[in-house]
Amino acid sequence: MRLIFLFVLISSCFGFEDVSVVQYLRENGFNNLTTAIDRIGITYLLETTGPYTIFAPTNEAFMRAGIYSFDIFTSEQLKALTQYTIVQEFVLVPNVDSLIVKNTMLNQTITVEPYQQTLLVNNISQVHTTGNNIIVNNGVIQPTDTVLTPHFWPTESRPIYNMHQLILLNDDKYSDLALTIVLADMQNVFQTGEYTLFAPTDDAFFKHLGSLPDPASPDSKSFYQELLKNHLVPGERLASQLENGDILYTLRNTQLVVTKTTGVIQIDTVNVIDTDLLATNGVIHSVDDLLIPNLP
Repeated sequence: MRLIFLFVLISSCFGFEDVSVVQYLRENGFNNLTTAIDRIGITYLLETTGPYTIFAPTNEAFMRAGIYSFDIFTSEQLKALTQYTIVQEFVLVPNVDSLIVKNTMLNQTITVEPYQQTLLVNNISQVHTTGNNIIVNNGVIQPTDTVLTPHFWPTESRPIYNMHQLILLNDDKYSDLALTIVLADMQNVFQTGEYTLFAPTDDAFFKHLGSLPDPASPDSKSFYQELLKNHLVPGERLASQLENGDILYTLRNTQLVVTKTTGVIQIDTVNVIDTDLLATNGVIHSVDDLLIPNLP
């Protein structure tokens, strides 16, 4: 409700286009940036609720930077370059009256400050004086004249997505989990902290089709919160760190028992079927069934 109110308030002040950030970029000539977004696989993510602020380099900005092809980058470098343009909140020109620091989707910071009736990012990239504050249905576009480069380039093994982003990006097996996170209003939990997530796949949810609470029922939010907490263990534990007989305490302070034999890991009675999907805030292991808590 707060997000909807914020969209209404902002759009009433600056105008509004009923498309997503990535749709706007695609339909308004930001060809290089949309190619990068498509290539690193975050198009679906940028169609979701947001809000996102895209400090969007124009095609001319890429040319000035000497970037004529993305083949000069590794896949992780291209992810870093693209995600460094994205802030997961609204940043509007009139609301910045002094230097501020914002965290990007890459989990590296940028500085933003007022400059000649617009914004200057990292003391180098100027937001366009006209045609800025382009409000769309899940954020705002701020066209820039310079390609921002990260403070450091991640290695191939360095994770750059948080758990919530990974779940959205892997919607071919986690679509029900993504919906459950929304029903439980726990997006922030999956974006911050440090956890081991035993992530139920869509097949795991299908096993309980018809037996889980109707999302429209009064107590459903509480149930789905407890369900998700029962799949989250504070702290990061890779598969190699799980030992037979370990007792793990979940976010709801219940116990999960690890059974580990050659090539097989069980958490209580469910099987771990994929391991070690690394996130910026922990690690995800896929499981083939739900860990449904005993509720009063």
